[in-house]
Amino acid sequence: MISVQLYHDQYAKMNRDKSLQHFFPKNSAVMECKMTESEFDEFLKQNDMITIRHHLKTYQDGLICGEFEVI
Repeated sequence: MISVQLYHDQYAKMNRDKSLQHFFPKNSAVMECKMTESEFDEFLKQNDMITIRHHLKTYQDGLICGEFEVI
């Protein structure tokens, strides 16, 4: 399982599609979701993101929009 945490300001800018439906507020600044490795791979593709160390970055503009960790 992979725990994905999106920063709330970046989450608000993203398109509301099925890849975001399982996220819930962890606190006022972070939305969190736990997913399998295959779901994580699909999430990255759908939202045009890449991973750098433990960060999630948008591919086109390089903004850090969240973090992930394997649990």
